[in-house]
Amino acid sequence: MLNEMDKPPQDSAFHEFEQEQDNEEKGVNKVHTLVFDFFSHFNQAHDGKQGVQSGLKLQCTGVSWNATGSVLAVSYGRFDHSGWCNYRSALCLWNIFSSDFNASKPSMVLETSSGLMCVAHHPTNPAMVAAGSFNGELLVWNTALEESLVATSGIGDYFHREPITKLAWVYDAQSREYHIASVSGDGKILVWQLKDKLSYPVEGFLLSSKSKPTKVKGGKGIIIGGVALAFRPNDRTNRSFIAGSEGGAISRCFSSQAPKASFKGEIKWSNNALRLVSSSPTPTDVRRHVEAYCKEKKLREVRVATVFDAKPDVFSLYSSALDFSFEPHGGPVYDIQYSPFHPSLFLTASSDGTVRLYNYLQKTPILCFEVGINYLYSLAWSKSRPLVFAVASEDGNAYVYDLKQSRLHPVATLQVDVKQQRTSTAAAVYALDFNPRQRNFVACGNSQGFAQVWKLSWNLSNIQSDELSLLGQLSDLRAN
Repeated sequence: MLNEMDKPPQDSAFHEFEQEQDNEEKGVNKVHTLVFDFFSHFNQAHDGKQGVQSGLKLQCTGVSWNATGSVLAVSYGRFDHSGWCNYRSALCLWNIFSSDFNASKPSMVLETSSGLMCVAHHPTNPAMVAAGSFNGELLVWNTALEESLVATSGIGDYFHREPITKLAWVYDAQSREYHIASVSGDGKILVWQLKDKLSYPVEGFLLSSKSKPTKVKGGKGIIIGGVALAFRPNDRTNRSFIAGSEGGAISRCFSSQAPKASFKGEIKWSNNALRLVSSSPTPTDVRRHVEAYCKEKKLREVRVATVFDAKPDVFSLYSSALDFSFEPHGGPVYDIQYSPFHPSLFLTASSDGTVRLYNYLQKTPILCFEVGINYLYSLAWSKSRPLVFAVASEDGNAYVYDLKQSRLHPVATLQVDVKQQRTSTAAAVYALDFNPRQRNFVACGNSQGFAQVWKLSWNLSNIQSDELSLLGQLSDLRAN
């Protein structure tokens, strides 16, 4: 299906732009405004039956470029409702560089039974894309297949029961493949693998105070609602990550490597079941509980499904991931992004109107950027300029910072808000993502449901002299 969607653009005009031409560009330009007419689509697709709630307009909740930089995925849902989500939605894909590109007609529409809250393309497979739903489901598609939906997770005590707010593809050194990490307001960080169709998490962690239970129904810590999640993008062996919470906490978390020793006894344990239980806070107690269940059911082997069927207490199965706390924000931390050029630097964006630059080894931020009084929902580092990043604001703009030019003010403003009618408030920008291949392209999405593709100037897209050295100097700064 859509054979060309996993191929890079062939037009040389999009591979490299002439330096002489780009040197003359001083600003930023809007290239495309992508529109999905969800009312028409769902009414036509379902023979006029109500596809979305009457009068409910879907928002753009996430954007993600694929590995070749040719396809933009846009997730649709809503951030401003609570309770169970009973409206249909979709993940839309636009092949930006195809000859039949139409900004008002997605190349592919992947329908979902509930609103989507986030999206993440696979880092190396351009046809693979994952999204998290408002109801707590993780969905994965392979657009190269005729039946593109390849897996959907369940909802329950061991899964997510609240909206999945962020996803990350994480390389697993043991299985030598990419897994998917998800975080939710229910305080769980779950790790999933595709080969078992997302039937169960292969690892699970809790954003909770460390409270080691002594029984399978033992002690419970204080759960912290998760919002943001970030792993080092170029490190395949480090098992630490950063999590941001609803209350403003920024935490360094550590996923301990499960021991290689197997459980000896009459009952055989599969590698994945062993890994899951070995990483729990009370592996001996959980093992006894699971093996007692196996004896009752006359089972001779423990698989991952067996562990969950035995129903151990969540706090006994999933460990607290919290290892170290950074200085918190004054409100929810909506996004965290590691620098793709330095393993110790990461940015955070919050409802308190600030972006902060942290060193992984320091409690207090190195730099704090006062963007304004509005909520900041998303941020992203440039994939080609080590000192450039952008942040999405509630005021309808995305602000581009170049730390080589200024550590105080943005150097460019992307006016994403589409003024179709007079409104008292601007349309908040909820998502943005830099293109991994077309280095001067950045995508944004807002609360009006519009996604836009912007072209940055040559200076903002091409690495500058001494830039990596300057980034290293930033990492050596000590916070005041």
